[in-house]
Amino acid sequence: MSQVATYYSDDASPGSGSPTEHKVHTNGGAVKNYGNGVDKLAYSDDEADVKLKSTDGRVFKVHSYLLKAQGPHFRSLLVHPPSDPIPIDASTKILKLVLDLMHLKPAPSGAIWAYRTQILKLCDDLQLKGVAERVLFSMHENVDKDAWAVFCLASQHNSSALARSALRAMDNGEGKEGGIKLDKLGPDAVKGVATPYLLGVFAAALKAAEAADKGVQVGWKEVAANFVPISV
Repeated sequence: MSQVATYYSDDASPGSGSPTEHKVHTNGGAVKNYGNGVDKLAYSDDEADVKLKSTDGRVFKVHSYLLKAQGPHFRSLLVHPPSDPIPIDASTKILKLVLDLMHLKPAPSGAIWAYRTQILKLCDDLQLKGVAERVLFSMHENVDKDAWAVFCLASQHNSSALARSALRAMDNGEGKEGGIKLDKLGPDAVKGVATPYLLGVFAAALKAAEAADKGVQVGWKEVAANFVPISV
């Protein structure tokens, strides 16, 4: 029995902001995947004028106007778009996730969380500031999974709002992955924190302690309320 599957391609007209929905008859089966569980029909629009190639050989067809809108890296690279695929230092799965975020398609927060380090690295490499901001925003949904890891990410990407969310989550984080007591912060825990954010934690703790009644223990909730990154 013929079934219909849905996929989205990047063939929207300039300025529309919406990908095009396609219906595909699968003759009773699912649409076949091409490596890493990625739909082989994804980003296959023949009218797209740029090809991006993942480290495992998958080629994605993307419109140059959209890539140029993402930042200076692609604007410079695509002054004269090459005919050959442009190698991208990322796996098929990571490149697909980044392209989905770039096209404002729904991306599962679980997948973004699982591959957050690789996605943000690619965003840094390709100067995709808007995509990185969307990834960091999605971290608010996962902050309870590993609040300290989220705080480290927030510090590395200078997101003070996300950092405060992570510090608030740390207040109930003992026993969870990454749960750390405020008075147990050691070298291993702080090595992934950008200096202005680490100084901000210590300054917030001191400020909260000064304001607290004698004998009252200061926790992460109080640190979050007083936290501000300190530039050096």
